[in-house]
Amino acid sequence: MRFFMFALGLAWCALQAGNAQAANLTIMPLRVEIDAPASAGKITLSNDGDGPVNIQARVVRWFQVDGVDKYEATSDVVASPPFAQIQSANEYSLRVVRTSKAPVVAEERYRILIDQLPDVKSARAGVVSMAIRFSVPLTIVPVNAAPGKLAWRVARSGDQAAVTVSNSGGKTSRIFDLQILAGDRVVASRKGFVGYAPPGSAVRLPVGPVKGALPGTVTLKARTDGGDVNETVSLD
Repeated sequence: MRFFMFALGLAWCALQAGNAQAANLTIMPLRVEIDAPASAGKITLSNDGDGPVNIQARVVRWFQVDGVDKYEATSDVVASPPFAQIQSANEYSLRVVRTSKAPVVAEERYRILIDQLPDVKSARAGVVSMAIRFSVPLTIVPVNAAPGKLAWRVARSGDQAAVTVSNSGGKTSRIFDLQILAGDRVVASRKGFVGYAPPGSAVRLPVGPVKGALPGTVTLKARTDGGDVNETVSLD
């Protein structure tokens, strides 16, 4: 299996929620979900700068091995068009299309990679120009896919706490604002977006340093796509 290798020196922007802006380019939305049998979605790119912006776009398959993101070239989904120039104060619609004719029997996960290319006309001698990359999650969901069904474990290693979340459902879940509590006391926490739990996976999510002792049973709180979590969990 040949994994997709990213070019050295390319700035990486990992985008999770809301909208994002880099240099003159704004992208919305930052997460695309296509419900089969539909086969296409779109992203709106806005150029808020004073000059044109050149972009290139492609799609890679996205999966995880031992909780680590991996990427692989694919022709099952394409970005159209793959190259474009967006004039100042203009918007542009980038389409993503599933070209594979095979039925969607389980959730398919991809990343849409959008590179904002350096302006070669304004390049200066001795100055390195870098592209800016947006990485937008794309999921294609089969008909009647079950929502994420999450199970949690908590472990401590030294002064650090981690949560392992298993997803036995049919859709990827996003996890935000993890807290581990001993009674009413927050002993470890991690704010904002924490990670993804794809179907059929068990993902380890570092939470952060532990403040004080951890009892054998703790309370875990989090926010997910399926709602708030408030569970009693045994310490591994």
